[in-house]
Amino acid sequence: MEPVITLTGGFGLESGSGTNVGFVVTLSEASQQSVTVSYRTVADGSAVEGSDYYGQTNTLTFAPGETQKTVT
Repeated sequence: MEPVITLTGGFGLESGSGTNVGFVVTLSEASQQSVTVSYRTVADGSAVEGSDYYGQTNTLTFAPGETQKTVT
C-alpha cells in the first residue's frame, strides 16, 4: 500500500503582516525509502497571488523513517 500524504495547518500570522504561513505535511506511515512529494499552489480563492501571497512550486522529501515536515 502506498503512503498517504495529509496537509494540515495554516498557522502563523497573515493579514499583511509579511509573516509566512506554515503547513504541516504528514506521511501516513514511516517508509524504509525516501518519499518525495511535489506541491504547488493551485488557484486563488479569497487570497490573490502577488498581492496576498506568493505562489510556490517545490518538492518535499521525507527521509527513511520521517513522517512529518513543515512547509511555509
